[in-house]
Amino acid sequence: MAKKEKWVKDNQGQMIITAGQIVWTHECEKALSDPDAARKNLKLLKKKWISYLNKLTAVTRSKLNKIERNKVRGGSVRCCPVTHGRQRHCQKSL
Repeated sequence: MAKKEKWVKDNQGQMIITAGQIVWTHECEKALSDPDAARKNLKLLKKKWISYLNKLTAVTRSKLNKIERNKVRGGSVRCCPVTHGRQRHCQKSL
């Protein structure tokens, strides 16, 4: 197995975080692209990300078997601090 393939296999959570940051950055740039509507767009974006966190919370609280719970918990632990940081960033911006 090549180094890159081994890294991908060993660091799946990092790919989830990176993909989430790319999406978030793109959405923020899009929201800020119109200076006149930037404040409104950022508020909408904040609501969207809070809704996403609520969905993640619902999944983690649902009935899952042991394997599913480990997968969800691993993804949530890696994803939520990043999203929480995004929420604080949005709050400071508004």
